[in-house]
Amino acid sequence: MLTVPTHTNSDDTAITQVVSGVYLSGTKPLRDGHVVGDIDAILSCMPRPPRASSQYRQATHTLVLGMKSNNSKEKYALTQHRFEQAIVFITEHVRAGRGVLVHCSHGRHRSANVVVAYLVKSGVCKDRAEALDLVKSKRPSVSPETKELWSVIGDWI
Repeated sequence: MLTVPTHTNSDDTAITQVVSGVYLSGTKPLRDGHVVGDIDAILSCMPRPPRASSQYRQATHTLVLGMKSNNSKEKYALTQHRFEQAIVFITEHVRAGRGVLVHCSHGRHRSANVVVAYLVKSGVCKDRAEALDLVKSKRPSVSPETKELWSVIGDWI
């Protein structure tokens, strides 16, 4: 289990708790050695884990989705399959009482899309708008690629 303070500001050095057991961040806190109390699982919305991140070695559970931003090559694209993998991973660990850190480069786009989808699919929020409002209330700098997100996963959630 990783242990460090939770931050509530919206800058790239922050690890933000969105709901109980679900955290959102960029890679900077991981590279700088910042962690949060109950995080024991890390979901990376990047092609590979950040370099020099001891947190990946400390976390018991990790999943790297291999995602890049929407203008990237198809093999790194946001897909329904990747969102399904992410939702299963987050749900499994939250149910087991483990905190899950979802991150991408800056914690604003890919990871925010995944957290919004999780909030709707898990029933924490009733729809996309409510989920996006909740995430933005916790981390105002997020701007999920919602048009792309909903074109990819559509009616799935």
